[in-house]
Amino acid sequence: MVKSMRKPDDDANGNPTIDRMMMILRELERAPEGLRLGALVQRTRLARSTVYRLLNALEAHGMLRQLPLGAYVLGARLLELADKVTATSRLFPLVPFVQPLLDGLANRVGETCKIAVVERGAIMPIAGAMAKTPHALSYTVGEYLPAHAGAASKMLMAHCPADERDAMLAGTLDALTPLTLTDRSSLEREYAAIRNQGWSHDPGEYSLSVRAFAAPIQAPDTTLLGALSITFMAGSDAAFEARIRESAITGAAEISQAIAERRLA
Repeated sequence: MVKSMRKPDDDANGNPTIDRMMMILRELERAPEGLRLGALVQRTRLARSTVYRLLNALEAHGMLRQLPLGAYVLGARLLELADKVTATSRLFPLVPFVQPLLDGLANRVGETCKIAVVERGAIMPIAGAMAKTPHALSYTVGEYLPAHAGAASKMLMAHCPADERDAMLAGTLDALTPLTLTDRSSLEREYAAIRNQGWSHDPGEYSLSVRAFAAPIQAPDTTLLGALSITFMAGSDAAFEARIRESAITGAAEISQAIAERRLA
């Protein structure tokens, strides 16, 4: 889903300098070929002097580097930091293997498909594929999703051990839309239904304009590895939604089977 860009000073508890640095890094992430100073000023809408100062600081720390013709690209220091992140999900090393399956599914259904896992007490998409259609929704690998809202999140939470679920749902749960479930008793009833039926549904609890269905990706021993979800815009008829639900179920089963065959080979 496309997230709105908030201004660096919107959050009283934030750090404007770090927020602005992240804006620059985000734009460079989107432009592997690099961006010049002027382009970064235009895209971030920050003052030219601010962008220039931050570029110098980021370059000094190896977070980015400047190419001979003046464009800036992400730096090697990011690779060093990424190497220190040890993923706990069993699906992480299988992402290159399942990506072609995900791409094929997105093209068949004409909607965005993504895989999310529980990673260090948070819900995180680790792979995705956008259909080649104008209305396909975007996604962000590595972002943190709310644990209590969304089809993928509910599928993963429904199969979490009770103590892990308690930790992830501790505190006040925000009502992201009027449809968001925010009390534990309602959520637990929802999780029980998900475990029974084998799929989950987001009717607009994460965003009123978006719907989604999710199904479990399982290891040969039926352990849950992740959740495959298919997102689509609100306003579709019941027949379309039924087709998306079935596509999520069969797609997750195909990925689960491919993983099993790979491990048994």
